[in-house]
Parts: sequence; structure tokens; C-alpha cells
Amino acid sequence: MNQSLFTYSEDENMYISKDNIAYADGSEDFFINLFTSNQSRSEDALQVHIKDWATKYHLSPNRENVICHFSDLFNKEGRVLEIGAGMGAITRYLAANFKHVDCMEGSLSRAKALRARAKRMKNVDIYVGNAINANLNKNEYDLATLIGVLEYIPFYSEKPQEESVTEFLRSVSAALTDEGILVIAIENKFGLKYFSGCAEDHNGIPFSQIMDYPLKSPVTFGRNELEGLIKSAGFESVQFYHAFPDYKFPNSIFRECEEIYKLNPDIFWPNQVADNMPRRHLFFEPLAAYSIYKEKMSRFFSNSFIVLCSKSPNVNLKTNWLYSKWSNYMIKDEFQSITKILPDKGCGFFTEKRFKNGDKSRISEGTFSVNLSGRRYIHGEPMLLTAYKALLAKDNFETFVNLLKEIKTELSKFSREKDNDGYDLVSGQYFDYTFWNLVRQNGRFIYIDAKWNFKLKIPADLIIYRNITELFKRCNGYYSVYYNFVESLLSRVFALEKGPRVKYLAAFDSKLSSFFIKD
Repeated sequence: MNQSLFTYSEDENMYISKDNIAYADGSEDFFINLFTSNQSRSEDALQVHIKDWATKYHLSPNRENVICHFSDLFNKEGRVLEIGAGMGAITRYLAANFKHVDCMEGSLSRAKALRARAKRMKNVDIYVGNAINANLNKNEYDLATLIGVLEYIPFYSEKPQEESVTEFLRSVSAALTDEGILVIAIENKFGLKYFSGCAEDHNGIPFSQIMDYPLKSPVTFGRNELEGLIKSAGFESVQFYHAFPDYKFPNSIFRECEEIYKLNPDIFWPNQVADNMPRRHLFFEPLAAYSIYKEKMSRFFSNSFIVLCSKSPNVNLKTNWLYSKWSNYMIKDEFQSITKILPDKGCGFFTEKRFKNGDKSRISEGTFSVNLSGRRYIHGEPMLLTAYKALLAKDNFETFVNLLKEIKTELSKFSREKDNDGYDLVSGQYFDYTFWNLVRQNGRFIYIDAKWNFKLKIPADLIIYRNITELFKRCNGYYSVYYNFVESLLSRVFALEKGPRVKYLAAFDSKLSSFFIKD
């Protein structure tokens, strides 16, 4: 870092420039106090303070997903420049995995929070100032990150939008070594969620980015527009990745390439939406995403981009995986897992699974076990897509009920006994025999993800209950489901009389789910 523009403050233990940015969201004092009082310095101890969007954004360990799964592409012995470090959501990961990290943060109050959080990170230096005017040293860094930063460059620059972004990227490019890598994470101007009614992330105005920002605001870019800006700044190699629900809390990422369209289309369906902005639901996003998939246009409508860039055409920016998914949303830490889909050298694809915090493929705790064994990737009709279409059929849910009856029929094939109320009992390995874990191939169901397993028999109607309730949760507000509605659907599948059975199923489901769902 060019320290001539900064003055070191012993009291703050930071390098401070007079060229600061007056950016704040009002939460800075809270986080300064929180990080200062966190005597254990444990990030895990901070999780209990997640109460709203601001605390989730700054404290959730899921923020690291934006960078951690590209780690094999980076030089761990190199120096890192984190521009727009904020209050340290990504800094912890960088400090733990790289030799040295220079953090640049424009806001003094946020930098103070970052300093308090990183007090024991001896390989982290913090610089406070406007990155646009930083005059970075040349060829100093092996990795630079712009995570939620690029959209603010035109906002804080006096130059025209394209010129300001290009010049800034050139300065970052010059600061990288010849083999260095830049990581950019930013929302897609044409993300599908914005067309369906989600407000713009920075100004809160629906459709403003689609109309090319008529009011002054931080700005995002479309896929081709962003690539053009990056290449005009001198980066010869550019590899796009696409994040869902967005880059802030990505639970799935796919690498942009033609092979991705050989996979089942369910990888393009966001199953949760970031909850920081108000929204309407003008159409059902998963089905719209499928239509876009069929046209092979998914790269233009993903909600966020993660872009890897290098000045050298010889630097590898491609992961070995095509698709990576984190099962860590509301899952207990010890059971959080990573699933990757990789090309098979022989033919087709295979899935690779592991726990996030270890190399085991199986964990067993009494009557409950988790199995993450990999397998050949199975192509077929995703039953989740079929279920979504059935929900929209205007036939009093008859199509949907018939689909549930198909699952009931399949479950009956696995049953050898009944419970006291006359319902089929099946092995606990079928607990998650649900639409999102089933594909139909040649007219038959294939159970593709049976990781949750219980060493007890469970009633078939519990599995149907889970299909109904969990499916509606995935509808992201497009549908709302109520107790009497679940009861009505179950009565049509099993011809049961309405009564206490649904309460029993709800309690049973809650009890079993408590083995792996966070409190």
C-alpha cells in the first residue's frame, strides 16, 4: 500500500487519510461496541446477536461463501487487498487463509468496527480512505477483492460512469502482480428477482436499474456491460460465476459455460431471496428461470455475478466444479455440507459431497445419521419443477393432489407394516423423499439425496406432509400456506377425516427436524 497518503494513528492502530467517505447505515456504533466487548474474540460467539438484516449482513458466516470456494485458484502465500472491507464480514476468512491482508475502508466509523473485530489478526493492516484516490503501489498484490464495491465508484466519483469505473479497475489491475487475480461481486442489473418485483438493492426503487438509473444512485451492470468494462481496464482473462439468491449470502453458484445446460434445470431456481428489500411477486420466479434456462440465457438473468479477472491469459480462473451448493441455511454447524457437480472424465457428471468442517462422509448420533456419499449425477425430470407447475394449474389443486398420490404410491412399495392408525410405515431413510430430492426418469422416481436418515419407522403421511409444507416455504411469498389448507390436501390424498392427525404430523416433523435444524 502506498502509505504516503495516510497517517498512522497509534490510538486507532490504523492508517488514516483525510480523503474519507461519509458512508454509514447507522449500525456502526452498535458493532463497535459489540466487537470491543467480545472478549473471547470468537466469531461463533457473535452469532447470537443476529436479529435483523444489518446484524445478519455483518455477522453471518455465510458471507464467506462468496470467496471461500474459489480458494484453490488463489496463492495462499500472497498478499491480499480487500477494498471496501466494511466491518469485516469477509476479512476474517482472508486473514485466516492468506499471508497478509491490507484492508481499505472509506468510512472511518466502519474501519473502527473492523479494527475492533480484527484486533487479534496480526496479518491485517487497515487503511481508511477513498479507494478511488488511493494511488496504489504497482505489482504488490496477488489477490484483490471488490465485494459490493464497484457499484459505488460512479456514485463517489465526479467523472462519467464508464470512465470512473474503467479508471478505477485499471488502478486495481496495476496493483496486482502479473499472475494476480481480482474478484468482483456485484448484483446483476437484470437479475430475475428485479423483474418479478424485488426493489433495487441500493436505492430501494423498483425497476430503477432496469430503466438505467434515472436518479443518482449507486449503479449495477448487465453481464455484457460489466465484461466490457473489465476488459477495457486491461484484464485479458475473465470468468463469470453466477450466485443465488445473490452474492451477499450465496447458497449456490454455477460456473458460466455451455456444459451447465446439460445439468437438470433446478440448479437455476433460487430457493430463498435475500430479505433486505421490500418486494412484490409479479410472477413465479422458478418457472420463469426454467423458461430462461431452455433458451440458454441464464447467465443474463442471474441475481448476482462473481467475476474472476486476471491480466494474464495464462492464469486459471476456472474451478474444477460446474456447480457448488452450500447446505448451511438454518442447518446446525456440524451438519452443514457442500455439494459440487463436476464433469466426469469418462462421460457425464458426478456429485461430490462433504461436510463443511471435516472430511467425513457420514456422521451418526444415536437414532439419527447423515450420509454424504457422492454418486454419479442423475439426469431426469426434476419433480420440483413438476410440483410448481401443478400448483399453478387452475383445477382446485387436483393436479397437485394427484402428484402427491404418486409419491404416496411409491412409498407404499417400501412399506411392510402400518401404524396404529392404519398408515404405511417406511424406513427413516425416506424422511426427505420430497419433490426437491426426486427426479423422474423413464417413468419412475429416483431418490437423489437421502442424506437425512433416522433409525426408526416413520408414517408415509408424514412425508406427504413435509412435501406440502416445505414446498410452500420454497414459494418465497408467492403462495401462503395455512394449517387448514395442509389438512385439506392431506385429506384428499389419504381420504382421512379432518382432525388431530395433522397436529401429530406437525409435532413429529418438528421433533425429527430438530436433529439438524438450528433452534
